[in-house]
Amino acid sequence: TIRTQNNFVDKFVFNPASLPAQGTFDFVGPNVTRATTVIEPAGTITKQVSVNGGAFVDGPVTTQPGANYTYRLQYTNTGTSPAYDLTFNDTPSANLTNVVLAAGDPSTTRNTKMWSAGRAANRLMTWVVPGPVAVGATLTITYTAQAVGSANLTNSSTAVNNATLPTYFGQDAAARAANPTWIFRTYNGGTDAVTLNFNFPQLQTTKTTGLASFPDTGPANIGQSFPWRIVVRNNASVAQALDTVLEDTLPPNWTYVPGSSSVIGATFAGNPAIVTNPGGDKLTWDFTGQTLAPSSQLVVTFNATPQLAAYAAAGTNTNSATAVADDATGAPGNQSGAYTSSDTATAN
Repeated sequence: TIRTQNNFVDKFVFNPASLPAQGTFDFVGPNVTRATTVIEPAGTITKQVSVNGGAFVDGPVTTQPGANYTYRLQYTNTGTSPAYDLTFNDTPSANLTNVVLAAGDPSTTRNTKMWSAGRAANRLMTWVVPGPVAVGATLTITYTAQAVGSANLTNSSTAVNNATLPTYFGQDAAARAANPTWIFRTYNGGTDAVTLNFNFPQLQTTKTTGLASFPDTGPANIGQSFPWRIVVRNNASVAQALDTVLEDTLPPNWTYVPGSSSVIGATFAGNPAIVTNPGGDKLTWDFTGQTLAPSSQLVVTFNATPQLAAYAAAGTNTNSATAVADDATGAPGNQSGAYTSSDTATAN
């Protein structure tokens, strides 16, 4: 904005440090305004993850060990001029391993500090991208990773990855170097993070009698076949239970009724494997090679017969069942313990 003021005759001694008040001039011109458009880059970093080749999402993501993760860092120039010399930092979680940069520019060619296992300083990765990133253009950096072994994770483990874009410029390095006394504005692209929540098999074994309404206990008659029922459920939200093995221990002096085994929710033909034992015969259904999906269950029913010696034993006759399984990596458990569950039912 500019405005002119003048007198028709010489009235003042000119002093630029102390101009006379506006009202003392003979003529005061109108304000003349002109707009100057300042162009500059703009935009912030975004970070997303893809699980097993799926769509990129912001997270948090619930996932199981054994999955493959692709991380993506992006900057889109939403400003009015190109962006230069963008510095990206990313620190993968200590619960991730096998970090590999995607081939090409800029993921590999512009990387100045690569990941290695250990403390945060080792895991920090840095990229410096000269640019220019044109107005409306998007710069993308990608890398892949996997979870550490299940033995190093608990049921509540997460993997939080933080990425930052602390600096970029509106002029290239040559222009800044050619004008060392100028102050060039530094832009900050902010921070973004992605969280993985690890999920593991969660077995729930429910052992009951096979009587009507499946009570936990019921009357059994010596020498007569008695029904038992076992339900094994995977309560995980995402994680599969692999290679489930179910073992049932009969009360002492009970015998399995051949041909009475029935399985729903899994494939099993014939009778379970039987190991005789004075403390109770052990029946085993092995579902190796099969998957118990999240929120699904298998049901096993069979009959057994109490012998006379079972009647002679004091108290009730207890039948116990235990299920075990592996996770998607083949591990039988994590740091919180084995993937297993047990329950009992009784006959009297």
